[in-house]
Parts: sequence; structure tokens; C-alpha cells
Amino acid sequence: TVRNCNVTMSASSPGYGIQFNSVNNSFIINNTANSNSFGIYLASSSNNNLTNNTASLNAYGIYLYSSSNNQIINNTANLNINYGIYLSSSSNNTVSLITANSNNYGIYLTSSSNNNLTGNTANSNTNTGIYLTSSSNNTLTNNNIWNCTDTTYGCLYLMGSNNNIFTGGVINLSASNLIYFRSLSASSNNIFKDITLLGATKNDTFLTGTSINNTFLNVSYNNSVGKEYVASGSELIRKWYLDVNVT
Repeated sequence: TVRNCNVTMSASSPGYGIQFNSVNNSFIINNTANSNSFGIYLASSSNNNLTNNTASLNAYGIYLYSSSNNQIINNTANLNINYGIYLSSSSNNTVSLITANSNNYGIYLTSSSNNNLTGNTANSNTNTGIYLTSSSNNTLTNNNIWNCTDTTYGCLYLMGSNNNIFTGGVINLSASNLIYFRSLSASSNNIFKDITLLGATKNDTFLTGTSINNTFLNVSYNNSVGKEYVASGSELIRKWYLDVNVT
């Protein structure tokens, strides 16, 4: 267990603020790991609890590699050079109540599936708020992404990611698109429901390539642009709730 520590080195030189390598069933609680190469790093580690930590001003804030069944709750990962939260080949983790603001990428999943991301905030990140690549069967609930300054892609980015469920939350203020499907690898069978889309400079949603059977259920478009781009090989299904009173 690592508790109540303050670890600072240099974000420009290799170094780990807190590192778990093949550590299971332990705790990282109430620590500050700022200005390191990696703030908090887990490799091949499972069933750990990371709570109430700050990992800011690093190259990478909180980084999981090949680590599963961890609880990452109520942590702050701001102003990191690359990623606030980064999951690589990591599954069945809970990432909840995270503040990941003013990084390059807020929350980034690659080859990571069956994770639960709930109640997170990813604001003012330079590239993308939440990014999924080759990551499927994840559940994302009540996450908010605001003020995305990248002018090419979008606040929420999917590439080669299928069967994810996105529920609730607000995606607001983008210098480009709000939801972006990249054409290099199709993302299909994703469901978006009860989400509010606001303030897109370009499109509320942008589907390229052959991303099919993606569904918007009760997704609100309330900005002045209100546009969709769906490439000829892609598919976006739109559904809304119907209220019926029977007397």
C-alpha cells in the first residue's frame, strides 16, 4: 500500500512517481505524484484500488498496462503532457469520478475492453477528451467533455472500437466535431443514449469509412450548427423515446 506520499521528479526524464509491477490486491490512496515521467503506473497488476490521488504535470498521469479489475476512483490527472488517464491492454477496470483536464488527451483507451467509465470530466484537452481505439464492450456513463480545441477530429473519438455503450453526459464546445468516427478502422454497433450535444464548430457527429449499426437513442442536438456527416459506407440510426398516456 502507498498512502499519503508526495513524489516529484521530472516530467522530461524517465521516472515513475508510483509504480506497481505485478502487484495485486493493494492500495494507492491520497498521494500526489506530480512532475514525473509517469505519475502513477501499473503493469500486470490487478484488483488494486487507486483513490483520491493527484497525478498532474507529468508526461503521463495515470497509466495502466495489461492491468485488470482495478478501481480508479476520484483521482485528478490534469496538465499532463500526453495523457491524463491511459489504459493499454487493460480490461474490467472501473474509472470513476476522474478529473482529466488540460492534457493532450483526457482519457485514452487502446486495446482495452469491458471497462466501466462513470462520472468523469475531461475538459479543455488539446486533442481529444475521450479516445477509444481498438477498444470494445466498454460502458461509459455520465461523462462530460467540454471545450475541445483540436480543429480536426472531435471531443469523443472512436477508431476500431465496437459494441460500446455511451449513456448520459454532455459533450459541449468543440473547435471541430463533437463525436468522431475515424475511417482508418471502422467502429460499429455502438449505442449512444440520453446524451446532449452542444456547441460544435463543424459537426455534432462525423462518421467516416464503414462504421455501421451505430445508434443514437434520445440524443439531443441543441447547437446552432446541428449537422451530421455520415459517409456513404457508414450507418447512423436515430431513435427517440415515445411518451404515451393511456387512460
